[in-house]
Amino acid sequence: KHISNGKDALDYFYKNESYEKPAFILLDLRLPKVDGFEVLKKLKSDKKFKDIPIIVLSTSNASIDSVRAYEVGANSYLVKPLSFKDFQKQIQDVCKYWIHWNIAPRA
Repeated sequence: KHISNGKDALDYFYKNESYEKPAFILLDLRLPKVDGFEVLKKLKSDKKFKDIPIIVLSTSNASIDSVRAYEVGANSYLVKPLSFKDFQKQIQDVCKYWIHWNIAPRA
């Protein structure tokens, strides 16, 4: 599911009881309304969502952003490539890893 701002992302998880638990969440840091850091912090501080891997995607390769993302619970931090073709490949690889290759703990 594609959600375009941080407020809608939080509403989706906190106000919608009928969603299927995602295998992982791709989260952009630069979101309108509520930024990605706040979304990440809120979800990772909640026991209900703590075990869902959150992969941060950002145009920023600044260490201050990656360090902060990991401090508040990111499972991975990726810098978006400049070309759309490279971005598509990056997303395909992320999906392969988190859906097919990664072995998550079972509840």
